[in-house]
Amino acid sequence: MFRSEHCYSEPRTGATTVPRVEYDNPRGPGPRRGLIVEDDSLTRVLLENLLQGFGFDVATAQNASEGKKHLRLHDPDLAIVDIDLGFGPTGLDFAKMMARTHPHVATVFLSRISESDSGITNVQNLPTNVAYINKLDLDNVEAVSEVIEACLRPSLRPRPLGETRPDGIGLSQSQYEVLLQVSRGVSTADIAVQRGTTERAVRGIFRRIQDEHPEILLDSKSQRATSAASFLRAYS
Repeated sequence: MFRSEHCYSEPRTGATTVPRVEYDNPRGPGPRRGLIVEDDSLTRVLLENLLQGFGFDVATAQNASEGKKHLRLHDPDLAIVDIDLGFGPTGLDFAKMMARTHPHVATVFLSRISESDSGITNVQNLPTNVAYINKLDLDNVEAVSEVIEACLRPSLRPRPLGETRPDGIGLSQSQYEVLLQVSRGVSTADIAVQRGTTERAVRGIFRRIQDEHPEILLDSKSQRATSAASFLRAYS
């Protein structure tokens, strides 16, 4: 089974730092393969650039029919699939087909609607390793990297599809999930293990949460769980 080892950044003078993901590759030396199935051309190009920045060889498709062809030709390790592909089969239809023919492919679903409204939790026969990204969060490169890394690491606790952030909470999906774990008393080290990332990356999420919500005392080990729980109760 596929396993990601770590996420790191390479500083480049005068350029935006892009986190990359390194993997043990069961095929031997060479980059991982990613497939993007997305009908919107701008989103498709954005995702292609992101995956290439993470070190993937990338194939793209604008519908399920093209995606099926690339699936057969490229045998990807990861598929990023828009749920709504316009006319024809949906992204969920494509994923169910992929689960039968390529069950090893880690699958990240995309949508502009919430995870709970997307219908993922009610669909049977999806691939084993599944995650979700809201398209509004694609500008958060670190969060996208974390989702991909966790999805490619089936040894980790499965990403909870039902824990969708409430409207108006002012947190990204990734930040909301981390704050939930904090409110349950999970340590920084255990959050990093469960999310397939580093403690440094988790502390970075803490900082961004506190930038927006300084009332959440994430710097205090004795108060952060109760502080996070109190904040979340206001949106329950």
